[in-house]
Amino acid sequence: MLRNYPGMPKNPRNEKVMNRKSLTILTAVACLVIANYPAMAQELTPAQTQFSWDEWGVSIKGLSVTDRVPKTFGPETADGDSIFVVLNLVVQNNSHSGKAFIPQNDLKLVIGENAFDAEDLDGTLDYARNIEPTLIRSRNCYFEVPKTLLKDLFTLRFSTFWVQDVNVPVTVAEAKTPAPAPVVAATPTPAATPDASSVVTDRTAKHFEQVYDAEAKALRVENRKSVRADQLRAEYTLADNELNAAWAALTPKQRARYRNDERAWIKYRDGLPTLEARIAEIQERTSFLQSIAGS
Repeated sequence: MLRNYPGMPKNPRNEKVMNRKSLTILTAVACLVIANYPAMAQELTPAQTQFSWDEWGVSIKGLSVTDRVPKTFGPETADGDSIFVVLNLVVQNNSHSGKAFIPQNDLKLVIGENAFDAEDLDGTLDYARNIEPTLIRSRNCYFEVPKTLLKDLFTLRFSTFWVQDVNVPVTVAEAKTPAPAPVVAATPTPAATPDASSVVTDRTAKHFEQVYDAEAKALRVENRKSVRADQLRAEYTLADNELNAAWAALTPKQRARYRNDERAWIKYRDGLPTLEARIAEIQERTSFLQSIAGS
């Protein structure tokens, strides 16, 4: 799900800018509306919507199934054999220091023995920034799940090191179909004159063309930022995996000896202001753990 890094082939979305421009204008003229991303015909009901975890107050504000999610460079569509489960959270930092809440680092959707990773709906890397004590922020993510497995029940798992997991069961049910509304004869409306329609269409097309031109310029700037953001996320994940492997390589006696030190270090790492600083700190910590492994 990561975008291209520098040196890799150019992001194909950028090459489709002009095609998207024409499509946007034609769609606007024909519909004059902006369509929402449709939820599928399934109702997801969590067993609880408010709880505490790792010094966070967590509220589940939305849980839905869809085949498209909005991303920085246009919607992402699920493959034919999969579907997206979208999770909307509101979190409050109940600790006494700033720290980040990054869903894709700590959340999984569990069905049986299968665990599916979360992907942040965050195109600007805002989720990597600290949330200061008592502040409340929204955090949204989604999971890609095989259609054949999304039935009856699954679990949302909130999990991180040295903290008790929170597992939230979610029931899956077919959405209830509302009763059809009574048919009422529509009152005929007079047709617009050709001249008036032509003027409205022309003005609408020009308006959306101007809006799109501004959007395209902003996307070119955002593209450069987003490539770097995705690269940092990949580097952070790799560094974190190496750290976990180094910790697992310690003997039980060593882990018991350094457990309190490790907890203090995690709080220090989470308080660093940038992702680059956290990556460097993780790499240094990994080197330290590797140096004492087996000694």
